Amino acid sequence: MPDVQAIVSEGLLFALALCAWLLLLAVTALRLRSYTAAKRISKKDDPAVRTTMTSGVSVVITARDQAEQLERNLPHVLAQEGVRFEVVVVTDVSTDETADVVARFAAAHPNMRTTFIPASSRYIDRKKLAVTLGVRAARYEWIVLTEPDCLPADSHWLEGLSHRFSPDVDVVLGYANYADDGSRYASRIIYERLKDNLRRFAAADAGLARGGDGCNLAFRKSTFLAKKGFADSLTITCGADDLLVHALAGPRRTAVVPHAACAIRQELPAPDAYASRRIAYAETCRHLGRRARLQQLREGLASSFSWLLMLVFTLYIAIRSEETVRTQAYDTLRLAHDLPALLSLIVAPLIPALLLRGSLNVTGEKRFGLRPAFYDLAQPFRWWRRKWQRFRYRHDFVRKQ
Repeated sequence: MPDVQAIVSEGLLFALALCAWLLLLAVTALRLRSYTAAKRISKKDDPAVRTTMTSGVSVVITARDQAEQLERNLPHVLAQEGVRFEVVVVTDVSTDETADVVARFAAAHPNMRTTFIPASSRYIDRKKLAVTLGVRAARYEWIVLTEPDCLPADSHWLEGLSHRFSPDVDVVLGYANYADDGSRYASRIIYERLKDNLRRFAAADAGLARGGDGCNLAFRKSTFLAKKGFADSLTITCGADDLLVHALAGPRRTAVVPHAACAIRQELPAPDAYASRRIAYAETCRHLGRRARLQQLREGLASSFSWLLMLVFTLYIAIRSEETVRTQAYDTLRLAHDLPALLSLIVAPLIPALLLRGSLNVTGEKRFGLRPAFYDLAQPFRWWRRKWQRFRYRHDFVRKQ
């Protein structure tokens, strides 16, 4: 009689090996579009259709208690070449020397101006008010948003963005990320922000943008005024930049500039400040429409499948180990199952690195090696923790009527 246990074991091993490859393909399919977004968009960039600016660009910076950051980074913004531009700094009520620093730069540079938020203002979100005041004060049609702690990667940053300021475009998404100090903390948050921006790029490339990074974001002043800026999100106290793109971006009217020369590098935030940003981002995603929620669902499924893949590997190894110990010998007939299972185990951590390689080259990011596979495995735990924190502080994100 045939060995029933051997037949069952062989069938189970075959099923586990097949399941591992199916899960691996599913994870790859779920992440392929976003992970390769920068590379795909870069390939579409045709120098022959680039626009040459004939007017100018207004850079709007909002600042509060950021005198040191302005001192370090404003000279680089003011040193831009290849395009006519102005810098409008909107100051909020500050307790440091922010106003003095801005006044000194404005006195030394004719193309820099400043305005401020009145101390008596009771606007629910002062960030949105500051951006609105900056846009209204701007002289030019195209507005570029950035932050006091942001450093342009190149002196032709604005010129690179302006190449996509065409008549059929209302919003331009640029790439921004944190400066790398070589620490594990920096590597992790750079990876998370990279993925956020790649998802934004993928949505814009698909035809309808869902969010943008406010450290490197351009839009038309006329579109902002016509659509009344933040009018549809006044009750939401976070995510001003993502919500603004959601409001302004029409179908097929968003361009993406993912190139490293047009990128922005932001100073690393303290861990507590970064955690607060992630909680606010989790809340903001709830207000960015169905497509943004589908993107979150795709990422959640990919993370869940990654954990199922690990479970399948563990179960396979446990069965084969028990079988080998019981028989006191390695059955060479099992190679037909062991080799595909082992190959999938080797390929699994390589997939994120391979998918991201092209986008990393375009955005100028360093290679992460195999770390993305471990970051992705930890993502569900961070996601549930932030979801719980967002629920705890849910009343802080909505204006009380």
